[in-house]
Amino acid sequence: MNRNTFQKGREFLNYQLVEKIGAGGMGEVWKAKKVGSQGWSKTVVLKIILKEHTSDSHFLGLFFREAQLGSMLGDNPNIVGIDNYGYEGGVPYVETKYIDGEDLERISNKGRIPQPLVLYIVGEVLKALQYAHEHQVVHRDVKPANVLVSKHGGVFLADFGIAKVIDEHMPTTMARGTPGNTIPPEVLHGEQPSPRADVFAVGVMFWELLTRKKLFDGPTDAVRLLKTMECVVPSLAEEGVAATPELEMVLRTMLRADPTARYLDAGAALSALQAVPGMQEGSSAYLRSYLVVLDKTNTPTIQEFPAFPGPESSFSAMGDAVPEFVPEDVIVTMTVPRQKSPAPIRWFRRFSRWLGN
Repeated sequence: MNRNTFQKGREFLNYQLVEKIGAGGMGEVWKAKKVGSQGWSKTVVLKIILKEHTSDSHFLGLFFREAQLGSMLGDNPNIVGIDNYGYEGGVPYVETKYIDGEDLERISNKGRIPQPLVLYIVGEVLKALQYAHEHQVVHRDVKPANVLVSKHGGVFLADFGIAKVIDEHMPTTMARGTPGNTIPPEVLHGEQPSPRADVFAVGVMFWELLTRKKLFDGPTDAVRLLKTMECVVPSLAEEGVAATPELEMVLRTMLRADPTARYLDAGAALSALQAVPGMQEGSSAYLRSYLVVLDKTNTPTIQEFPAFPGPESSFSAMGDAVPEFVPEDVIVTMTVPRQKSPAPIRWFRRFSRWLGN
């Protein structure tokens, strides 16, 4: 069986391949329809390892070990765990939940994400990693492309385990993770990844979402890796980003070159992040409404998107002008949390006024 065998519409076990959504040197990722014996069906993601890479018994052992880990982690609401896995006709495969949305990399490329939402998203990723670290699992490849955001405002960390298997199977000269980006300095020096390595990777993603720049950038992988090893991290203030001292401290601690100076694990980083002023302003409802605007306007610039009000927001702070133009479908789609304060309603009016402009 070779790469060309997998085509749209093909049946594989009780799956029907619907659309190829990813491919790499080791295999393919498909959106598929799973059909049950009772006639029910649901949309899933099917990851298929190509047969030419399965002759190595060591690789297969790693694959199924990590698949078992992925299935164990699926109980967490922020993790895209493995629902099923197996070996059919010489082809290893895994089934994961289908997330109706986009990855964070694509979303961030469309425009600046409001800071409260960045805090919220990073917090959700840290919740996923906290659960993994508590089960002695290190992700090792945290990056925006592996963070999925659903249309309903859910945040999910994907590719647990399988990325580790692929890394193990690659030549030993290749570093694990994303070259010149999320690999921490100690791993580049040959140390084994620990939960602190995941904390560093989240810190890189965090810094880049806030600044809209690459932290360790350069024309080649070699240059980017060298910058990572030097680990010079400009403050947010130096990059022109307004940030509280508490936020600067959290980022600085996550991105320490010395792993022993970082947070011990994702749980410790999450506790520190939750104490940052403004952390409570982000929510799934705010994220959902942001995604609605991004979809409706199809604009690369969202800097003026109004912040969603917290429970302490005042009536007057949100203004009370009713917009002349509010798309009817946006009104139907848009929801706000139920609060005693009228602030969410005032925010919606401000949001609608901004959208109408």
